[in-house]
Amino acid sequence: MNDIRKNIEEEEILVEGTFKLSPGAILIWVLGVLFFGTPLIFFIIAAPSMTGEVNGEPASGWEVALPFVIMFGILLFIFVVAQTLKLIAIKKSQLVVTNKRIYGVYHVLVARKNFSYRLDEVDNVEMVSSLGRHTLAVQFTPGHGPAFAATTYVNGIPTSSDFGVLRMSNLKNYKEVMDVMNSLITSRKNLVDVQTDIEMSKISAENRKADALENVAKNIAGNPVNTQSNNHQTKSDDYIEELRKLKQLLDDGIITQQEFDQEKKEILDNNHR
Repeated sequence: MNDIRKNIEEEEILVEGTFKLSPGAILIWVLGVLFFGTPLIFFIIAAPSMTGEVNGEPASGWEVALPFVIMFGILLFIFVVAQTLKLIAIKKSQLVVTNKRIYGVYHVLVARKNFSYRLDEVDNVEMVSSLGRHTLAVQFTPGHGPAFAATTYVNGIPTSSDFGVLRMSNLKNYKEVMDVMNSLITSRKNLVDVQTDIEMSKISAENRKADALENVAKNIAGNPVNTQSNNHQTKSDDYIEELRKLKQLLDDGIITQQEFDQEKKEILDNNHR
């Protein structure tokens, strides 16, 4: 917390996220290659012995197998290209956490998203792990952060879980990023709580001072010292008691020396009339 406070003016990088292909993504890659590659290899090997019809006429060999080879070859090519773009996107993603903000670049295939958010906008941080894929979910206070992180709609409206959430997947050093961000958020919230307590204490002191001055004013206004029916001894006791109360307020720090002198002068002036 002290480190955060002393870096209020200067921004300092605390941790940088690194990204890697998760075991789950590698498994999908392997299964996809097998799914599209196995039929392709089968038709290539079996082509010489295949028979059938092409345009209603008997055919054999590559005339029968060629359409299947082309189809599965295209599907395999698309799959490999998509997975390669995904890998490149993961490697090019960037996440930087400083003592003031979280920023970086997030790539999804050919799409690129630059982001930068202040830490005082962040409300909570969560980590979701599945099949070795670690996804950081940064939740923002209402009205801050991204409008939605995915195009998931319910009755034409993005789901509530998508509002104000930034998600970044395939983090390698997810524990380090999580620990730093949690520490920053906790320290910021504690600092805000301390500042709130200070402000509330100031307001409470002002209210006590106002009440005390109001009571003194009421006592002065209703003091029988202004009536000629009271004797000199009663007048002296009353104004001395008022001075004692006023001095106590000064000692307690509820009123200032200037306010004390002003009220004291008024009490003494009223007593000598």
